Amino acid sequence: MFIPLILIIMIIVPIPILIKNMLSNRNAYRGILEGAIAAMAGVASLLMMFWILTGVSFFELINEGMNSVTLEDMKFAERYAMLGMEMPEPEELQLMLDYVKETMSLAVPGILILLCLVISYINYGIISWILSKSGQRITTLPPMRSFSLPKSIVIGSLLIYILAYLSASAGIIDEGLIMFNLRMLFSFFMVIQGIAVLFFFGYVKNIPKLVILFMVTILILIWIGQTILLVIGLADVIFDIRKRIYHIKNNRLQ
Repeated sequence: MFIPLILIIMIIVPIPILIKNMLSNRNAYRGILEGAIAAMAGVASLLMMFWILTGVSFFELINEGMNSVTLEDMKFAERYAMLGMEMPEPEELQLMLDYVKETMSLAVPGILILLCLVISYINYGIISWILSKSGQRITTLPPMRSFSLPKSIVIGSLLIYILAYLSASAGIIDEGLIMFNLRMLFSFFMVIQGIAVLFFFGYVKNIPKLVILFMVTILILIWIGQTILLVIGLADVIFDIRKRIYHIKNNRLQ
């Protein structure tokens, strides 16, 4: 019941902010960010209320749930048999399960933040489409190829990382938790930037969107593909790859 309530807050809370942003013709991505921040504040308030009423934090509840999962619950024997693979030793499986549980526990804050951002983005797309069909003059969601992070994000991320490291060293916050989530959020935004570069390249080269979407899906599903997107995104933030591609195309047309 608690998790569906979190999702409802993520969906409902940003809507007034998104609509106000659309009708005032402000930047769409700014509206999405403000909506996501409002959703994060709503979720944080709910988690705080849950802790006050029960004396148990949501994250402790998640950890307890993770720790209760056993090898028998995962049914590894059946899964390996279905795939026709030889099952590793129980000790190796236990180590793998412990690693997955630890990673999932660390990732909870970052996952909540990313969910707020993604849901706010989807909300904006759906609401702007509905309002545009009704004849309202609004700021619609720009195409993916136009998404771009500011150059200052690299320096800003570095400063946040240093501050987080100093705070962790001073014992103010848990080092593993904060560093894991910072890396996850940074990687997410760089991957999105990389996806935008691919869509821009497809637009310039007149490659069908479905082909680019298929390529992006394949890259996201594999680890090396995610790394490629991250590197492309980081390179675009630093070196303005899309601007260079655009200038090359214009020079050829002249």
